[in-house]
Amino acid sequence: MNKRANAFDWVVFGCLAVVTVGLAVNAGNADFTYPDASRHAADGVFVLDAAAELPIDHPLEWAGRYYLTSPAIGIGRYPPLFAAVQAPFYAALGVCPLAGRLAVALVWLGGLVFFYETLRRGFGQPAAAFAAAVLAAGPASVRWGGEVMLELPATAFLLVAAFLYKRYVDEGAHRLLTWCVIFIGLAGWVKQPAILLAVPIAVHLLVRKRSLRVFAREMWPGFVALVILTVPLAALSARFGRANVMLVAGAARQYGFFDAGNWLYYPARVASHYLGWPCTVFLVVGLVWALIRKVRADALLWALWAGVFYLFFSIVGYKSARLAMFWTPALAYFAGAAFAWLTAEGRRRQVVLVAVAAVIAVGWTFVHNVQRLPAFSGQSRRAAELALAERPKRILYSGERNGTFIFRVRQIAGRKRPTVVRASKVFFVDAIQKEIARTVRPWTTQEIKDEVAKIAPDVVVVEGRKKAAWQPDAIVPFLDYVQTANFELVGRARATGNPRPDIYVYRYLGPRRPGAMEIPMPGVGVQLDLPPEGR
Repeated sequence: MNKRANAFDWVVFGCLAVVTVGLAVNAGNADFTYPDASRHAADGVFVLDAAAELPIDHPLEWAGRYYLTSPAIGIGRYPPLFAAVQAPFYAALGVCPLAGRLAVALVWLGGLVFFYETLRRGFGQPAAAFAAAVLAAGPASVRWGGEVMLELPATAFLLVAAFLYKRYVDEGAHRLLTWCVIFIGLAGWVKQPAILLAVPIAVHLLVRKRSLRVFAREMWPGFVALVILTVPLAALSARFGRANVMLVAGAARQYGFFDAGNWLYYPARVASHYLGWPCTVFLVVGLVWALIRKVRADALLWALWAGVFYLFFSIVGYKSARLAMFWTPALAYFAGAAFAWLTAEGRRRQVVLVAVAAVIAVGWTFVHNVQRLPAFSGQSRRAAELALAERPKRILYSGERNGTFIFRVRQIAGRKRPTVVRASKVFFVDAIQKEIARTVRPWTTQEIKDEVAKIAPDVVVVEGRKKAAWQPDAIVPFLDYVQTANFELVGRARATGNPRPDIYVYRYLGPRRPGAMEIPMPGVGVQLDLPPEGR
């Protein structure tokens, strides 16, 4: 097979670039629409600021002070590799959501190109193009393609590893296997579960070689490299990833281990969350092909790929649809296999019909998923502008979108930004804390008043004036207190294009009894001391 890129390959690259970069550009500099996205975006800013300030002598102390002004970073719970990838984008484009989104888009584009090239070697160009398009147009890819989430970049690293492994199988060069395992290790440094791909690679290699001696001889350099990459990652996760450790231990299990819902959760969402209904038809045909052909060597690898990730997330019991993004390339592979099978020996009319059906399936899936994207707005940016207009030294923020607000404060105010205190760290619990079973203590309005006086904020920013369904009961006395004479409304960021509540910005006029406070960080298992004064 010709390995040089021709016009068809460049057309495929152009289409994938339009989809991936287009999603990032479509979201642009609008607010993030998912809480974790703001954390991952802020991690890149953290690396950028660390590179500027070089806190070599006291890195942990510097990081603690940094968190007090930007309490929306996730480094520690999440590995730092993709944050390092984002930093040059922020340096070139400025700190803004688009820079983080473009980092995701370009890394994901690279992964899709490697996926196409991997399948092109086995299926030919049309089937490989279809499989790559299925992966790029799927619900999960479209939903997270316009956000700064780690699943797509981590999967992109795995697709590079798959390409290297395919070349190793075809050419036999041991260095390719070593680089394959290295990229798996790097994927783990983007998001930890990605490192599981080492298991299907090892099993597939053992099946191919049919000899433990040969397997050990060819695998040991990669194994050493994987250990070198994994040991510090495990140490970092154990030290600062308490939430992850508890999740793996079953702290957020939603189903019993033997419940049918536990084992059917991810398979039941293949059509709705990963491939879309039309492309799932191709997946089913591809699985039939694999059974009829008694599973070729390549198909075995992708079947093991899907199986390992499915088993891990089902055994752990933590359910989040985006996590199964890691196994979606295997599903797209079998969809591509169906295309190759149906067009391999068919007549011209059959080939045309299959090709037309494939184009319609991908096109409908992509358009449908784009239409389902949440509305993007600049509400949090407007709230940050209103708050910073008061020239505060300390801001108290209450609301689900605290991470996006904090990112906006850094974007507007730069490195000399005010301290931001998240109400969810003091009065309530957020989603991460719920996952690790942190409970909410009951608060009276007077206790809320005393605690706010201790925080001594200059500005208080609140999402909505009524308790929302997702909020704990503890927010009721807080909202009651905010609507007293101790607070003066100075601005309102209205929600546009989405059902979210307006964001209210208040000047705090109440009593001030500044005192040192302990800010718990249960997700990373540490606690920070907030000094009596602002930054």
